[in-house]
Amino acid sequence: MLLRKGSKGKDVKKLQNGLKALGYSLGTDGDFGRSTKKIVEKFQRDHDLYDDGIVGNGTAGVYDQALKTLSNTNALEFLLLEQMKTPFCPENPFQMEWKTCPADIFPGRDGYDHLLLRTDVANAYIDLYNAVHELGGILTTAGGKRKLTTGSNISRSKTSFHYTGRAFDMALPTGMQNPDIDPFIIVSCEDRIWSVWCRTDKTMTEMAHLIESQKLPTRVTDCLTATYMIGGKVLEKEVTGVFFSFTDLARAFGFESIRARSRFYKGVYTSAEWWHFQYETGLATGISTFGRELLKIYTLEEVEEFVYWNLVKDYRFRIEWD
Repeated sequence: MLLRKGSKGKDVKKLQNGLKALGYSLGTDGDFGRSTKKIVEKFQRDHDLYDDGIVGNGTAGVYDQALKTLSNTNALEFLLLEQMKTPFCPENPFQMEWKTCPADIFPGRDGYDHLLLRTDVANAYIDLYNAVHELGGILTTAGGKRKLTTGSNISRSKTSFHYTGRAFDMALPTGMQNPDIDPFIIVSCEDRIWSVWCRTDKTMTEMAHLIESQKLPTRVTDCLTATYMIGGKVLEKEVTGVFFSFTDLARAFGFESIRARSRFYKGVYTSAEWWHFQYETGLATGISTFGRELLKIYTLEEVEEFVYWNLVKDYRFRIEWD
């Protein structure tokens, strides 16, 4: 949701309360007036954001992350109160709908031209999609929403972010296949973490100008050491071209990557997980629960049909669920 001068209501009050918890001095009257705009501008400057005083998805993502990382009592109390606004009871109505989002198909590599995400995540995804296209890249998908009737397996967690509408997968064959032409170059970091880079046909000079003028939080390079797989063997090779960091860009819009499963290094490509990005904005460590996240998009009657409901409903973010 976009908040700016002139906005009024509970979302503005929530923003004001959060900024107050972060140490900014302002009223909490639910009216986005001149004083609130000045505080938002200060918050943006403090976090190296464009200080236009408008709370879009980019500013909201940094704001939520700031709340998550605070350890002072006021901030923790604020986060707890926000979580309790989603009561765990039969009367709780689902708060969000599913939204169709665009995606690209790389010729000959499968994937879909759209995916479903819950509303707030969809809005952040669309901003990310537009930013990727601005830089001359594409964004493929193997899907977002996972039905509650879909069971888990060795490569599919019982508490997958896909169930909550908070995750999307990129098309699996669009990376780690042939790094010389793949739209995504996958670079190994450490501890089974990947860095995903997007190929563009723009020049390094054009990219530098775009990143600066649009204030896009990503890096650009013309050489990478790509990880890929052939016949069950994990290989590496140097590739050249022009690439920007999809991982950096995704993180700026609230999407985090996950580790590869250990089975990948035994030759199982479906365990690579380079393609998975999950929206963690608004989740509080040890406070947010998997059950409450499901109740933001489903009724209690619907989630009780979820085969793992009684097992995982009370799992806490980054404790039993991540």
